[in-house]
Amino acid sequence: MSKIKEQRRQGDIFFIKVDEIPDNAEVDPKGVIAEGEVTGHQHKIKPGSKSELLVVNDSMFVNSLEKEYTEIIHPEHNTIHLSPGKWSVTRQQENTPFGWRQVAD
Repeated sequence: MSKIKEQRRQGDIFFIKVDEIPDNAEVDPKGVIAEGEVTGHQHKIKPGSKSELLVVNDSMFVNSLEKEYTEIIHPEHNTIHLSPGKWSVTRQQENTPFGWRQVAD
């Protein structure tokens, strides 16, 4: 039986704990995970956090650099706290008559 990974959600952003981040992932210094298409509000790592946002191809990851929780903030959602470690980041999608698209926030 496989172990269920830790998961969190903030609006249309889904986080799942992972064991590894690809070696070729690059740091995004802004820490912005997603910008709302409707409001322009950002899902982002709280400034000053000891965590980093990493990007490789179309994939994103959050990595805590120390054994501290990572705060993900957004003006219209409650702050969420990711436990120390590595996290994969995914935007929710929906199926429309025209195909799959990201959910607008």
